[in-house]
Amino acid sequence: MNDSVISWRTFGDDDQMTDLLKRITSVLSQQVPLGLMVVGVTGNILSFVLLSQTQYRSSSTCLYMRALAVSDSCYLIFKIGRTVAIILFDSLVQSFIFCSGMFAVVHTFASVSSILLAAMSLDRLIAVAVPLKAKILCSIRRARITIFASLVVNILIYTTVNFFRQRRSYTKITQSCLYALPGNLGSYYAHLRLIAVYYIPLGIMFVANVGIICVILRRQGKTSKLHQQDDSGKKSKDGYITVMLLTVSISSFVFLFPNKAMNIYYSSVRGKLDPRSIVLRDMISSVTTLLLYCNYGMNFYAYTLPIAKFRTELLGLFCLVCTRRK
Repeated sequence: MNDSVISWRTFGDDDQMTDLLKRITSVLSQQVPLGLMVVGVTGNILSFVLLSQTQYRSSSTCLYMRALAVSDSCYLIFKIGRTVAIILFDSLVQSFIFCSGMFAVVHTFASVSSILLAAMSLDRLIAVAVPLKAKILCSIRRARITIFASLVVNILIYTTVNFFRQRRSYTKITQSCLYALPGNLGSYYAHLRLIAVYYIPLGIMFVANVGIICVILRRQGKTSKLHQQDDSGKKSKDGYITVMLLTVSISSFVFLFPNKAMNIYYSSVRGKLDPRSIVLRDMISSVTTLLLYCNYGMNFYAYTLPIAKFRTELLGLFCLVCTRRK
């Protein structure tokens, strides 16, 4: 065999493992995402309701979180809904209009979510580092302008890109559908979008969160003190919001990194994989894609599970709803 081809020889010539991996990939890419969509959208709705309480309405960070919950829910519904459409409606997904619509909507909400995470991190860094200026720099009005501007700009960008896409039908929705641009523009666009939507916002979020942690450590002396105050219920509302942001940011890094790392690696070995390695790649891609979906649906669970205050408030809201129904 040519040495330039990367092969997977773990099981020799036995094709049973290859068939098993194909079946696992099919389940991971078609059935599991539906469950994640239900769980994720439910969590985002609960997050929106929880952070809409009167005590959180004055916080710009909580406003970003509510907008993030809406954006993430829309991403999950349209992204995973596309998978359902592929399975159920073959004729629909072959149309250029459907593909263009999915292109604009999915990419818009993915970009908005990344921008909101970066903006929320900067907002919290300012609130923690220079609290005296927070009322001016971290106002609700500024947050609303940022949210609205990010949405409008992304809609304009992806609508404009649609005009340059090649108008043809597709047997299935694939990357060729999403990046059906003339010449090498599709490749350039994919790389530029990866940098603008993921690398830059994640870099901003990472720097901002490191800054937040440094400020907290400098003020409190020990990392354990933050958790002790949080568990005892003595920490202020702003402290809980900071912990919430850090939890959401860390979970975003955990969920996004495998998918982006896999894309970088397999891009470097494109054309050098044998058939079995391609099957393994598809399965790994399905797993990392599920982690990507988790990034858009697990924020609520990430900050409610470790913080007793949010769990107590959620239980109180549930009891209130049950009492009113009676």
